[in-house]
Amino acid sequence: LFIAQLLRFVRQAEFAEQLGGFLLLVRYIVEGEINGKEYEITFKIGYVNGEIISKRPEYEDLKRIAEDSGLTLRKVKELIK
Repeated sequence: LFIAQLLRFVRQAEFAEQLGGFLLLVRYIVEGEINGKEYEITFKIGYVNGEIISKRPEYEDLKRIAEDSGLTLRKVKELIK
C-alpha cells in the first residue's frame, strides 16, 4: 500500500512539474445528510499553484454509505456532489 501511494505521489508530482508548479494534496472531512441520516465523507482535493485540479470523495466512504443506506454507489455519488 505504501509503495502504491508513493508511486501515485511521484506521478502527481511529475504532472505538477509539467504544469510548471507545485502540487498540494489535501483531505477534507465534511458532514452531509442522506435519507435523513448524517454521514462523514472525506474528499481528496488536489491543487496546482493554488488552483483545484481534482476533487473527489473517498471510495470507501461512498461504499460505506451505500451499504448503510441501501442506495447504489452511483446514487450516493450523485447526492454528495
